[in-house]
Amino acid sequence: MSKCKKLTALFIAALMLLSFAPMCTAAEQEPQIKNVIFMIGDGMGPNHLEWAKAATGESLVMDTMPVQGYRITNSRSGVTDSAAGGTAIKAPMAGTIVKVNVTAGQSVKKGDVVAVLEAMKMENEIFAPVDGVVASVNVSKGAAVKADDLIASLN
Repeated sequence: MSKCKKLTALFIAALMLLSFAPMCTAAEQEPQIKNVIFMIGDGMGPNHLEWAKAATGESLVMDTMPVQGYRITNSRSGVTDSAAGGTAIKAPMAGTIVKVNVTAGQSVKKGDVVAVLEAMKMENEIFAPVDGVVASVNVSKGAAVKADDLIASLN
């Protein structure tokens, strides 16, 4: 089983346990939670939490926890919500890749040109949003891409 599948299974199991926590009796003593970091995995969102509430017929324990911070991330923010901790570099628009400047395993700095995309007769440089190591290059010269297609990923 791949590491990603194991992490996904572990995350789903944790969510299931959290959703049944309200069924615990008051006689059971649980330690006080001081700091909680809750991450919603790739492809999940608030609608999945609502589904979990509807499926169990009860509210989730996490709904009773105070929220100290909330951040929505995307591939252009330089912050990722990926469980793998990688940063996706996606095509900002549809076009054709005219140059790929990186290879897997190469170190890049924030602002380095990863690839060049031609769209509407103009060349658009695609930059690394953060420092990192190229984990994958998902396009080659001449490839046609749509907006949000994965160009490369960084670790």
